[in-house]
Amino acid sequence: MLFKVCGMRCQEDLDLAAQTGFSMAGFIFCEKSPRHVDPEIVRTLRTRSMLRVGVLASKDAGYIADCAQKAGVDLVQLHGNQDVATMQELGRRLGGESLIRVLWPASYKDVTDLQRDMELFAPHCAAFLLDAGQSGGGHGISLSLDFVGRVVFPRPWLLAGGLNAQSLDRVARLPAHLRPKGLDFNSRLERAPGKKDARLMKEVIARAQELHLGPDGAEGLFRKSG
Repeated sequence: MLFKVCGMRCQEDLDLAAQTGFSMAGFIFCEKSPRHVDPEIVRTLRTRSMLRVGVLASKDAGYIADCAQKAGVDLVQLHGNQDVATMQELGRRLGGESLIRVLWPASYKDVTDLQRDMELFAPHCAAFLLDAGQSGGGHGISLSLDFVGRVVFPRPWLLAGGLNAQSLDRVARLPAHLRPKGLDFNSRLERAPGKKDARLMKEVIARAQELHLGPDGAEGLFRKSG
């Protein structure tokens, strides 16, 4: 299982994440977010072997592609209900294998509606990220896993939403064939928005190893650009 840490803003936290065992680093390019960081700054930050992920809520394909290229990210996480046309255009500009589509299970009245949207978006992305709440992210709310056994994932998926060392136990309780391919950590590993807590990050890795959840690298699921 690969581990992603999102909301990164400084070199110190990136160095810690790489040393600790995370394989993906997320950068939020949404000005309303307290974890927002400018793409030009991200280009100057070193991520070592970690994949670089740009998180965007905009529905403008040109803007998304421009941010991704300025920041030098490997993957783009679509976190704003972007439609199929936007994803198709991004596929032409960036490659569909670089897109992660976010969905919010709690926003659907029924799992059949969630299944329908996964089938709709699957041809245009490399993976899904399932988050808590009904929109946005980074709010520390946990996602119920009741839906997991009732849908068929047409792409690999990552789990987000209020994850920390303690919440790993419920992930470990899932049957192996139903577990996500990766976990996306953010606000529950912080001491302030956009500033990670070294103790909490180390606790996550230690607990994951105790539960035999990883962390593993992103090889085989995602690749670095260039």
